Amino acid sequence: MKSRLLIVLMAMMVTAAVGDQLKVTGQTREGTFTGFDDNRFEFQTTKGRYVKDHGARVTKLELANPQQKATYQTADSPKEETAILKGYDKKKFIFQLKDGKELQVPLAKMKMIMPLGEDAVDAGAGGENAELAGGNYPIPRVNLQNFTGTAPAQQAVIEKFTAAKKAYDEFVTASGTMVREMDKLQGARREELLNKLRTRKMDEQPFKNALRAAYKEFKNAFADADDGGGADKPDAGAKEQPVAKEQPAAKEQPAAKEPFSAKDLTKMGRPKK
Repeated sequence: MKSRLLIVLMAMMVTAAVGDQLKVTGQTREGTFTGFDDNRFEFQTTKGRYVKDHGARVTKLELANPQQKATYQTADSPKEETAILKGYDKKKFIFQLKDGKELQVPLAKMKMIMPLGEDAVDAGAGGENAELAGGNYPIPRVNLQNFTGTAPAQQAVIEKFTAAKKAYDEFVTASGTMVREMDKLQGARREELLNKLRTRKMDEQPFKNALRAAYKEFKNAFADADDGGGADKPDAGAKEQPVAKEQPAAKEQPAAKEPFSAKDLTKMGRPKK
């Protein structure tokens, strides 16, 4: 019994250490799945770099967290939905809906996927009121300590992302404070504060959109070459081939003389008078 439990624990530890796995033609990436957009899988490697792989090259996505929530949008509906992302296999994304049913979305119909963080900052609320205080964080966790000593352009992107994150965090934190206050009230005062929170939830959307946009720009700034399915960006790892020097034009050779004619030979053979 103990040996069996030990095997299970070791398997769990290995899975946690490996993280997510993205199987691309000819290789397997290990790290964190960070989204899907413009027909490309977005992935952060264990070295901290962001890479994009065209959907045509990806064969499978295995997630370390079997309860990974994500928002997604398909070609069939403009509305964003939230569900548990189970993975990707055989050209289909696999989701688990709230009612426990499985949903499979073909690659050709998927427009966008954004994995969600665990919890909104200091939401301070649970149950039916948790969503009023932010719910799941709109982007995956980012450790900015991995992105120090960058170029000025990249530093500007970090500052923009940090500002957008700070604005969203402060807004949601204030919502969490209001939720905690509401939970202490009853009657008309509670209903009044609840209505304010519902309005505030709509006001939260611009902060969320700004954070997502800044996160997308952040990933692009620290992305390795996009394979593009074969090509819309050069490979950053490939060495630039030297341009061949133009060879000087070959000197024009004098035309070969025509062989002597019979008349010339006759002249040459005549004795001088």
